[in-house]
Amino acid sequence: MSVLTPDTLTGFPTFDYLNHMYGHTLILLGVSVVLILTKERPYLKDYFTIMLFTSFIFLPAMYGVNFLLDTNYWYILEKPAGDNIMNFMPEAPMHIVALIPVASWLLTYLLYVPYQLKDKNA
Repeated sequence: MSVLTPDTLTGFPTFDYLNHMYGHTLILLGVSVVLILTKERPYLKDYFTIMLFTSFIFLPAMYGVNFLLDTNYWYILEKPAGDNIMNFMPEAPMHIVALIPVASWLLTYLLYVPYQLKDKNA
């Protein structure tokens, strides 16, 4: 989601924007390489388990941490600065309620469909 919601006040091609995209894209690339090299794969039931854990256990805990430490991890207390997908959502913290279904559908679709197509063709 960080690639869709960059936390930079300036856009492309500034250093802040490129640094943000470079770092977060390398994280995604690293996870992808490990999945491919170890021949691991996600299963659909894993996505539902992860989304339930994230939405009902980890998210409330992060809200508490953000509130106590006056931080904004996961953009729970405030939306990220700049123009991004979160501008179309309600004001914080209710934007998380709209973001959970979007993120879960988008991530499940983007990450699982290639494996589903591979299974179908095998």
